[in-house]
Amino acid sequence: MAALLEDLYQRRRGIALLLAAGSISLSAYGLFGQYLVRALRAHPERTHEYVSSNCADKRYLGLSCFPDLLTADDLAALAKDSSPKVRHAAFVRMGERADPGFLADFREGLNDHVQIVRTKACWGLGEMGGPDALRLLEQVLAADPSWYVREYAYKAISRIQPVQKKVESM
Repeated sequence: MAALLEDLYQRRRGIALLLAAGSISLSAYGLFGQYLVRALRAHPERTHEYVSSNCADKRYLGLSCFPDLLTADDLAALAKDSSPKVRHAAFVRMGERADPGFLADFREGLNDHVQIVRTKACWGLGEMGGPDALRLLEQVLAADPSWYVREYAYKAISRIQPVQKKVESM
């Protein structure tokens, strides 16, 4: 890569400088993300600071690294976040807790305009289980426009209410 840039620099300096600046800026973003992860892991007590940050990446990291430090109210608020990445991670964490108190949040998540958020809401309902979750998932199966979301709903239903096949002996 360096040899190519050097050769390009000899012929077209402007383009070479532009390419070098672009590659540096792309790697800087990844380094910043790694810095945020290391800083949070070194100081988990800062999780709430990350979750309430104006930066969506920080909110996502706070939610992903130490979800057990978050309250149910924190998760419910993150399920309504402006970032789809944060919303979908919130539904995953809510599903892991399997708390029926999240049912209204899941109902909202099933109507999200972003497909991945709806799929994770289906997944979370499958983890939560129960008749109310089953009813919501059946509605998704019947009405969601995305086959991908309907597939998640179908799989979640099968975790709540597995299909049993009867095999008769001859």
